[in-house]
Amino acid sequence: MNYFILDLYNTSEDIGKKGNHLITLSKLFQNDTDIFVPDTIALTRTFFCKVLQQSQNVDLSDFNNFCFTEEDTNIILSTIKERFGEKKLVVRSSATCEDSIFFSASGQYDSFLNISGDKPIIESIKKVYSSYFNDNSKLYMKCYDIDLNQESMVVLFQPVAPVIKSGVAFSCNPVDGTKKYIIEYTHGLGTAVVEGRGNVNCIEVEEDEVSAQDTVVVRLVNAIKRIRDTFGYEVDVEWGIDAEDNIHIFQTRAVIIKKAVLDVDYKDIEVIECMPISQGFCIANITPINNKECGTLLYKDCDYFCDNLDLLLVSRGIITTDKNRLSHFSNIIREFIKPGVYIENFAYKKNNLYVLDGYNGKIVDFESLSNKSKIDFLFTYFNYIGQRYKESFERYNGIVGIVQENKIEQVVFDIDVDKTISLLEANGFCKYEVAQQIYTYDMRDDFLIKENTLFRIQASVEGVQLQLKQLDLSERAYRKERTVLIKFENLEYAQRFVKSFNAHETGYQERNITRYKLDDISINVTKWPGCAPYLGIEVSVLSKLEDVKSKLELDGCYACGMGGKEIFERLNLSLDECSFKSN
Repeated sequence: MNYFILDLYNTSEDIGKKGNHLITLSKLFQNDTDIFVPDTIALTRTFFCKVLQQSQNVDLSDFNNFCFTEEDTNIILSTIKERFGEKKLVVRSSATCEDSIFFSASGQYDSFLNISGDKPIIESIKKVYSSYFNDNSKLYMKCYDIDLNQESMVVLFQPVAPVIKSGVAFSCNPVDGTKKYIIEYTHGLGTAVVEGRGNVNCIEVEEDEVSAQDTVVVRLVNAIKRIRDTFGYEVDVEWGIDAEDNIHIFQTRAVIIKKAVLDVDYKDIEVIECMPISQGFCIANITPINNKECGTLLYKDCDYFCDNLDLLLVSRGIITTDKNRLSHFSNIIREFIKPGVYIENFAYKKNNLYVLDGYNGKIVDFESLSNKSKIDFLFTYFNYIGQRYKESFERYNGIVGIVQENKIEQVVFDIDVDKTISLLEANGFCKYEVAQQIYTYDMRDDFLIKENTLFRIQASVEGVQLQLKQLDLSERAYRKERTVLIKFENLEYAQRFVKSFNAHETGYQERNITRYKLDDISINVTKWPGCAPYLGIEVSVLSKLEDVKSKLELDGCYACGMGGKEIFERLNLSLDECSFKSN
């Protein structure tokens, strides 16, 4: 069996994205005398498959459960020693499903530095393999609909380079994609940079300012340019500098950038300025990152290392005291489109909601806003979720769709219900019977209902949706509605989402509605106990309203733009009377 690939230049075997990139890098710099790519050998996919067959029916996320035969161990150790002697090693993962131009899997698979000795070498290989089966790996691949059973893991071995400085360099600003070289580094090996903790130095170089930099920086930037031009996309490069100022290139991957447009007006609003690390926008309260609470902003200090993908997926965003933008952690929150900002010190109030804007680097205390601004920010956030929904993995928070609507509604009383229904059917309207459960909510100080804004969950056979609806009652004959509907997988997800806004339940109703639909026209025939039925006519443009009323012969009926409270008053109903199922 072929355990190792000893000559990366002349192999046709897939040795994972990281290994394949090393082949390209080695060829790119093979004639340079001051830029080096480490001598590398690869433990093959074939051996990985063999180990899986030897380790069946066990928990493969535990490295102790991987079975190597004595022959396996002897061949691996003898091959490594023949190539590298007693040098300390880097043992790197190189999965076939990482470092893609579409997703990075940055930091999801383990690699190990300064490894020496028979037992540590074998354990490192097993730990690389086990990282392929851990919860993070499974969840990350689920996000991208990748079947791990169809992928594989290669292990790379390299001698530790004699570097005195090392770090990560990006050929662009990874936050917004602007053309700028960003270099983060530390003394010694660069684990502090990739892990996003410790004292990290940063250099930013504009494209037209490269020549003005230190000689080593110029050489490093030029090497990054060559790598970018060779691969044809913006690159993330791990590098080191030795005592003779030689450059060592350890690996490269694509920079994953997901852009969107956000237009927010902060005029006359008190903001806290901060540095963007990841684009995004949200409203949430803040909890320490080590407290797993769904739907919160996670506050991360520079000493806390977070690699819990499940926690990141259910969070709203990140506020960190670590300004490292090039770490694995920062790469992942950008991929998940979670807003992230750096702020040196932030004394947040535990129960307050905050607006976090990772585009413009701003934090706003939501509770300090006027009612109008609060509602505007809520609509901005809900519309933003709709804009980013398909690529931001919100399905892991139970969201299955988002609809934005602008409608005009007129309420019509004193109808001849039999005649109206006959005319609806004659004009081609389709009938639907809908039994709804309605949970209504408001926020601190009940400011939503005061501003004619509804915040409620509607659950029916049609599904579960959270509705944010603002009513404009300035016209007597009809009302304008600005609405965002967030559709959820089930009621539990919807209620969890509402809870994250510190919202409290203000009422519960059950009602049956007979709905008639034709194209974008919807007409609800609603009947509360003891009351005559009335119509709610919803249209997308005002011109359709009079056309519908003409077809339904409603000229003698009373039409208005009432909201729910006024409707109940006209019907002499109270909310208590409407908190049961109507017939």
